[in-house]
Amino acid sequence: MQKALISKLTLLGSLYVSQFLPFVFFGQALPVYLRQQGMSLALIGALGLLSLPWALKFLWAPYIDSIHLTRRHHYRSWIIIFQCLLAFNLLICAFLDIRSQFIPLLFLIFLGCTIASSQDIATDGLAVTILKPGERGIGNGIQNAGNKLGAIIGGGGALILLEKIGWRSSLIVMAASIMLLLLPALRYSEPHSHQSAQTDSPSLQAIWKFLRRPGMKGWLVVLFMYMIGEKMATRMLRPLFVDLGLSLGEIGWILGIVSYTAGLIGALMAGVFMNRLGRKRSLIGFALLQTIAIAFCILPAVHLSQRPILYFVSIILETSHAMAGTAIFTMMMDISHPETAGTDFTVQSSVVFLGGITGMVAGGLIAGSIGYVGVFMIAFAVALAGTWIVAKNFHTGQALAHSK
Repeated sequence: MQKALISKLTLLGSLYVSQFLPFVFFGQALPVYLRQQGMSLALIGALGLLSLPWALKFLWAPYIDSIHLTRRHHYRSWIIIFQCLLAFNLLICAFLDIRSQFIPLLFLIFLGCTIASSQDIATDGLAVTILKPGERGIGNGIQNAGNKLGAIIGGGGALILLEKIGWRSSLIVMAASIMLLLLPALRYSEPHSHQSAQTDSPSLQAIWKFLRRPGMKGWLVVLFMYMIGEKMATRMLRPLFVDLGLSLGEIGWILGIVSYTAGLIGALMAGVFMNRLGRKRSLIGFALLQTIAIAFCILPAVHLSQRPILYFVSIILETSHAMAGTAIFTMMMDISHPETAGTDFTVQSSVVFLGGITGMVAGGLIAGSIGYVGVFMIAFAVALAGTWIVAKNFHTGQALAHSK
């Protein structure tokens, strides 16, 4: 592998780890902790709304794409600012009491999601700019692997830390980790952009231009449906493990460290396999694997809670999710235009996140009404429908990639 490519992948990997670490902590580890405190399934599902900035980030993506804070290092400058703000946000959260100051904490979590999603715009824009078409499969594998490593730290390691050293110390450790992960960005020299040095009046025209491309409506339906069933299942698997009597540390180990490590490996494997299988077979095949994995979630829901079963379900669910994510993000990158890379990619990822948030909220409501078995059965049906939609509309995404 060329030295230049290794440098790119190291940079992107560190950035995706840093922005995904707090996202997973607040989105996956915190609900486990709150379920232990007796929070209802419906409310745990509703906490998914705190991730709304990830679905709405397309609204400010054109500004990050257009406004150059410095004459050089367009996206890098934004990334450094956002990552420092993210670490500071975690430090403030560390000194709040989760019981008596819960409402201010929710506000800071929402703010943190806004900062992390904004950094994601700049990171995606940088990725589309610096990765060549032949590097995008492995590049998106690294992206997903970086997300999984962030999840290992923020979702698994954080639960273990919460049990051992408490709320404040755990968040301070995460804030310090985010600052360390900034080092590759500080050392990287971003290539010169073909965009103008400054846009006087950035607007939402780039979004409307992207959305008006022929066939875009069908592709957006694919993006919305691709992850909705999986998010419905994974959101409810965590409180299910609490209800089965597992400790914070054990849940952190199974659903955090072990499963996310498997997901990291799956993401890297998918990045390699995509060049051999092609976009279509990868997209459909990984989606089908994800659908099958959701069906296995029914096993612990019917109290088959032996540890080998819990490990198997967690590993296959996270691995298939990572492989599917690598496939869909590679297609999204193919469709993005280099001159509006951050905006084009962000609009698509916003739709994916909107589907995920819908799945999380719906999952909590359904589980609260008809139980865990019911929500996993519905999640399976939704994922199967999503796979069918992908198969039916793949040609639309392919045409969009060729027409950019």
